[in-house]
Amino acid sequence: MIIKEKNTNKALKSKGNVIHFRRNITTALITSSLLFACGGSSDDNGDNGVITPTSMNISGAASKGLILGANVNAYLINDDGTKADTPIGTTTTDNADGSYKLELGSDYNDKAFIIEITAADGSQMKCDLSVCLAGDDAEAEITFGELYTLPDNFKLSAA
Repeated sequence: MIIKEKNTNKALKSKGNVIHFRRNITTALITSSLLFACGGSSDDNGDNGVITPTSMNISGAASKGLILGANVNAYLINDDGTKADTPIGTTTTDNADGSYKLELGSDYNDKAFIIEITAADGSQMKCDLSVCLAGDDAEAEITFGELYTLPDNFKLSAA
């Protein structure tokens, strides 16, 4: 948005709109890259419009504090909104930076899915708060930047 001062030719930019514009451009670029990543073919192979299931590779990072060495599972979302019982892709997060790469199997077929991060043997989280765990024992306190073992019931998910 450009605002002109009264009786002058000076133009002022609104910083809020620049941020909003950048966010819209970023969203558009991400959406475009996802569309182009799907691939496709325009040749006529006599399939009469039958769509062949495709797989898809995704990557990301598990972060509520970096989550290292944890299980990563992708599940389809059923028509009733519940999570499917069997994962369509599995991997673990990297032990250094929490990143993961996951291939969704051919069951994916352009359907909605959910990513779920769960604790594995030895998986850890890097504290991202001033104090993450503080019990009655002051020596058990976990502070910013320290690693601690994930509880067995840990679960983080995103759709």
